Amino acid sequence: MNVGEVLETVEQSLLSKQLSSLERLILCHSWLGRGYSEMASDSAYSIAHIKEIGSQLWQAFSKALGERVTKKNLFLVLKQYLLSQTGETLVS
Repeated sequence: MNVGEVLETVEQSLLSKQLSSLERLILCHSWLGRGYSEMASDSAYSIAHIKEIGSQLWQAFSKALGERVTKKNLFLVLKQYLLSQTGETLVS
């Protein structure tokens, strides 16, 4: 599962809205395991602003999924959601 598939699914079925360019950057970098400082160096935004928008994004995911989503558990929670949408199971 690549980051493009994740973005498409998040925008179309999970949040039902198009993410801003900053939200997309945060989601992509987080999916790849990168930190906020790396995101800031790859963009014109401050770490504080990225953290603020990231927090809002995780809250939106948490509300949509009915479970707490953080930057650290994003990959696992979204992967479980995406697999549930395709009828596959997650093997531990």
